[in-house]
Amino acid sequence: MEYDDFAERFLIALHFETETSTKQYLGAGELIKKYNLTPRANWVSRIADDWEGSYFRDVSKVLNGYDAWSFRISASGSRKVEAEFRDLNEIREFLGAMQPGLTEQVDSSAWTGIPSQFVLNEVRKAELSTLLIKAERDLDNLGAGNSEKAMARAYIVAAKALADAPDPPVDIIWDLIGRANNLAGIASLFVSIIALFQTAT
Repeated sequence: MEYDDFAERFLIALHFETETSTKQYLGAGELIKKYNLTPRANWVSRIADDWEGSYFRDVSKVLNGYDAWSFRISASGSRKVEAEFRDLNEIREFLGAMQPGLTEQVDSSAWTGIPSQFVLNEVRKAELSTLLIKAERDLDNLGAGNSEKAMARAYIVAAKALADAPDPPVDIIWDLIGRANNLAGIASLFVSIIALFQTAT
């Protein structure tokens, strides 16, 4: 996990927990453990320095380790997350892929293979093609590095070409999407695409 990816997922998790609980402050250690985040030792401090006063309304820093630091999301931080997702259910699906068992709506095999009941019928083929076109179009608006964008574009173009084939190889398309999704700063593009694969037949 790269820093930009950690920061993005941390903010999404913070927003979701704030919206679905009575808590105003969430501990860094709690979010990291619950959502299987894997930051390096200095990343909690770094994200606090980067976003306190912007995406974070407040950061409560204590002396006994970064894991005990508590974060409160700001209105700006919530707006950033809400701009990337349709609603809390979509956020729940995204986070559920990071934390199996968070929601029954997410197939637990979603990140290790294609959900067993998924069928790429003609309707879904058309939707997938549209979503991939949108992902490529939105790529330049992300804050990811140029190399990550170039690699993501290559994966998207390849997935689009396969999706448009008469008999698309779903497993290869899924693998390409997974590879692109794992690039730093890119994950927000693939929320709707991953949700499409997680739907039942």
